[in-house]
Amino acid sequence: MPVTPSDHDHTLQSVRASVAASDGWAEVVEALNRREAGSIDGAWGSSAAAAAAALADGRTTPILIVVPHLTDVGPWREDLTSFSGTRPTVFPAFETWPPPDKPGKVSAETGERLRVLQGVVPLSPRGEGDQHD
Repeated sequence: MPVTPSDHDHTLQSVRASVAASDGWAEVVEALNRREAGSIDGAWGSSAAAAAAALADGRTTPILIVVPHLTDVGPWREDLTSFSGTRPTVFPAFETWPPPDKPGKVSAETGERLRVLQGVVPLSPRGEGDQHD
């Protein structure tokens, strides 16, 4: 019997539900809700993306995922899209560090990084609260 897109979505949702029901999951979520660190050990490949998608369920704030190599960004993005149903925003990496120094000019990479930050960081008018509680 062929698999339909809705069957596929249901299967991926059940993976997220299984992750969320695993031992220690509630403690990780509680730590993050308290704005503390949380870690998931032993999640490799797509299982790590499934865990990240499960962490994002019901959240309104961004989740930052750092991958070890630039070549990992594409596969992670595709896995997160599959598990979450939402295409994540990628913060562009610098290919080299430090970035080239061009006084008075903003590189395309820097401009893209600023656009991404503007989209995920809430800004308030000056003097109206601290953005870094």
